[in-house]
Amino acid sequence: MRWSVIRAFTIKDLKLGFRSKEALFWIFVWPIILILMTGYIFIPPAAGGPLTLDIGVVNHDLDSAYPMNGSLFLHILEIAEYNGTRLFNVRKYENETLMANDVKAGLLDGGINIPEGFGRNLILGQAGLEIYVGVRDVQTAQITEAILRMFIHEMNRAMLEMKGIYAPINASFIDVKPKIFQTRSSIIGWYTIGAVGMVILYGGLNYGSLMILEERERRTLRRLLSSPMSAADMMVGKTISSVLILSLSAVTSIVFGMFFCEAKILWSPYKPEDWVIPLLMFSVTLMTIGLGMLLALITKSARAASSLSTILGLMLSFTAGIWFPKTWMPIWLRILADIFPVTWAMDIVRDIMVYEAGIIRVAPGLLRVLIATAVIYMIGVISYRKTLRRYAET
Repeated sequence: MRWSVIRAFTIKDLKLGFRSKEALFWIFVWPIILILMTGYIFIPPAAGGPLTLDIGVVNHDLDSAYPMNGSLFLHILEIAEYNGTRLFNVRKYENETLMANDVKAGLLDGGINIPEGFGRNLILGQAGLEIYVGVRDVQTAQITEAILRMFIHEMNRAMLEMKGIYAPINASFIDVKPKIFQTRSSIIGWYTIGAVGMVILYGGLNYGSLMILEERERRTLRRLLSSPMSAADMMVGKTISSVLILSLSAVTSIVFGMFFCEAKILWSPYKPEDWVIPLLMFSVTLMTIGLGMLLALITKSARAASSLSTILGLMLSFTAGIWFPKTWMPIWLRILADIFPVTWAMDIVRDIMVYEAGIIRVAPGLLRVLIATAVIYMIGVISYRKTLRRYAET
């Protein structure tokens, strides 16, 4: 072996590698993304401490003259902390029916009903308290109840030290979790829907980014452009084929989940709001294809476009609440989920399938998703034309 030749090949490959944006991404950016996902998704921030729960409170003990009463209990809820983390965001309600409905609809993590005479009963012996336990996603199903039970336990312990009364607060926990979180098959169904969104996300980005670049690398682009076919014909045809392929992939995912993993999908053709779900999936597909066409502007090869769209799709599916719930994310990263239109669509899908939301409740969000779909796809069309013009002139 000749060391001079070995050194020349080493230096050549290093220079080529550091000149390639794709190589730099895999060397520096991808490891950072992996660590980020490990630190905030696979091991969420709540793993080492409590979540901050959104809690509804109905206080019927407003006029109690006793030192420990409903108003003081409400104040303690508002200021309660654990290891520097605020435990509750408190929302006040006029009656327990409205509060319980919001818990069941996923608008609250839980609720507390403070009965009349709570303060008197607490001082004289034992006071009852109703606690409604809900859930916003699969992972917080047990965490919510654990935090509420811990809070009541600490209140009882403090009362024991102050008054010498054992367990003065007798809390009864009422489970108002949606049906989908009550069985293993329903939970698998929840994740199956997330997997469908994940596949459509990176699949749409991939197909959109390769519309022109793939034809160029096959050396068929010039022949297509010189034929009677228009640029719009190719774009619409490729969009339709991409939608059909991704629809087939979505159906395959759902069928496999239902028949091989016993996933329970809560969808009925007899419920009008359930027909919004195929419309939303179609909208997500068009959005991701439009974003993919935009990616083609910043890539120079099919390989680079495919790698970028796949990695971007996977990263967004984990960080934007498509597969894993947004509640796992730190607040600064949750902003991404709140502004990403694909997440809006998946949130509506879950509102319908998990919390049984009706047309009236999801209508504003649906309109926002449809407008975002039209805007993003039109931006994709403009990008497609610019990319096509760039390669037609070379």
